[in-house]
Amino acid sequence: YEFSFLFFMGITLMAAPLFVVNLFARERETNSLDMLRVTLLTPWDVYLGKVRAGVLAMRPLFYGFFAASALIFSIPVVIHGQVLFIAAGILTSAVALFFVATLSAYVGIVARRTATAVVVTYAVGAFMLCAFPALVTMAMRGARAPHVIVNTMTGLSSPISGWDKFFTHGDAQWDLWIIGLAIYTIVSAGLAVFGVRRLARADDG
Repeated sequence: YEFSFLFFMGITLMAAPLFVVNLFARERETNSLDMLRVTLLTPWDVYLGKVRAGVLAMRPLFYGFFAASALIFSIPVVIHGQVLFIAAGILTSAVALFFVATLSAYVGIVARRTATAVVVTYAVGAFMLCAFPALVTMAMRGARAPHVIVNTMTGLSSPISGWDKFFTHGDAQWDLWIIGLAIYTIVSAGLAVFGVRRLARADDG
């Protein structure tokens, strides 16, 4: 069931950028951001409004993901009673989606073409959530670090890797998984702040 959950999470994360990045990138591509200058909306109003629109558009995707997750997680609940395992998986998904959404919004604000924004979003998102943990693992193993340290560093490098390492394999302490979630939450919040600042500069011309 761990692989099945990761599979459905991956599909959701792959589809999510398409609902957010286009909301900002197309505005810049068509130079319609200038219209915001004649409104009373603040950059935060614009940012949160567009992200909210993207999230609402993703509702069918969320419903499918949570339905599949409920079906998958019924196995560990019934057989093993792993409530913490399920809660950790849902929280990990939320943090990963928050990161993807804020990354998509930031790239969409910065990029001047929609196609460029989509490609960059997928490239950076895939690197941070998948390739970066793999590189950390190879670097730690190349340095002949102990097995526990390798898994701990890999888990901290990505919330998804952390959930897989700390809860599925039990190779590290769960508090380190929380630190990993906190790191990605802070990064996501930073992307939102910088995105709003960039949006304000674009609005000011």
